[in-house]
Formats: sequence, structure tokens, C-alpha cells
Amino acid sequence: MQQKEVHELIDRYLLGRISSPDLERLDQLRKSNPDIEQEIKESRDVMKVLKYLRYKDLRQKLIEIDKSDTDLNSFRFRDLLLGITLSILVLVSFLLWSANFYNPESVALRYFHHFPDASIITMEGKDISGDLSLAIKAFNERKYLLALTKFQSQAQDHDPDISIFASWNILLAHLAFYGPDQEWKNELWHFSATSYAPYGIESKRLYEMINSPLYDYINLHLSPQLSYMKPRLM
Repeated sequence: MQQKEVHELIDRYLLGRISSPDLERLDQLRKSNPDIEQEIKESRDVMKVLKYLRYKDLRQKLIEIDKSDTDLNSFRFRDLLLGITLSILVLVSFLLWSANFYNPESVALRYFHHFPDASIITMEGKDISGDLSLAIKAFNERKYLLALTKFQSQAQDHDPDISIFASWNILLAHLAFYGPDQEWKNELWHFSATSYAPYGIESKRLYEMINSPLYDYINLHLSPQLSYMKPRLM
């Protein structure tokens, strides 16, 4: 079963919307794979935090309204309305920022722009002209398919530093353009297990983030809802 299907089963289970056949499937997975239990725990913790924040915000607003005098003058009412509006705007801004921060393209760009600094030592004195230079330029211009093609031509270079540099950026270009499908996750895991520092360390960090419950929640649930809301907010 693909990881996405497992996460969907877990989400429906925690939301109390799981069918009997799916519940049996999930129980079998929990018995056969101890990691599933940990994923359920992490997902439950994330949901608890989100529910608590929503409850706390609502409770605070109710307390403020309850304490308000029934003869609240227009000036105080305007202040309260402004405060609620600002709170909503801050919350929406934070949610939009989260959705953008964990967007696959944004993640790929951060790792791409961060990594040249970490690669100066290994790439120092290397020939980065030709296709390699064009690939870097294309990635910076967000032409990910062109970057993918150019990096692929360098992935089998006889120089191991250039080869691993190209292979890493092939993964990032694929992430930016196609997103993190299961085949890509498998390739990233293999790369992290076979690559030397600093590539191995950074690729493991990326793998852990992409497979985290928070990342799944934002990209599978939050981002689609915000995309639906954007026209109404504009």
C-alpha cells in the first residue's frame, strides 16, 4: 500500500469517518508495521494541537464578548470588530505562509539555494561550464524540465563530485515540477543512503520532512482548502 493511502486511512480513522473494511485494513497494518502506530500517534498529536488552538481562540473571543457591556458604544464595538478582523487576517496569513513554505516547489528552491554554499568545498576547482552551468541557470529561472534534462546529462560524469551534485539537483528539479510521488521518495531514500556528506545529511533531512504528518496535512488538506478559499478572499 502506498504511503499516501496509509495517511488517508489514518486521517479518516482519527476523524471518525473510517469504514469497517478500512478499519480492518488499518488494524492489520498496525499489527504488521510498528511504524504505523507511531504515525497515528504523531497525526493525533498534530490534530490535538490544531483543535486546541481553534478552541482557545474561540473561547477567548467568547470571553471577550461575554464581558462586553450590552450598552457597548460604537467606538468600543469598532475596536472589537477590528481586533477580530486582524486576528482572522493574521491566522489566514499564517496558513497561507505555511502552505507556501511547504509547497514542493518552495521546498526544492530552498534546498537548491542553500546547497551551493555547502558544496563550495567539494565543487571548488571543478568545471561547471556547459550543461552544468545551463542547468543551474535554468533552475534559478524556474525552468525545471530544462534543468532536469541538463543535470541528467551530468549525472554519469566520471568526476564523482559533479555526478553527485547533478544527481541531487535532479531530485530537486523533479520535486519542484512533479511533486513528491512515491517513486521519487524511493529514489531520495536510496540517494540519502548512498551519498557522502553534505549531500547524504541534507537528503535525509528532506526525506524526513516530506514524510512527516505535518507536511502531509498541509499539502493534502490545508493547501487544497486554501486554494478553494483564495478567490473568495480576494
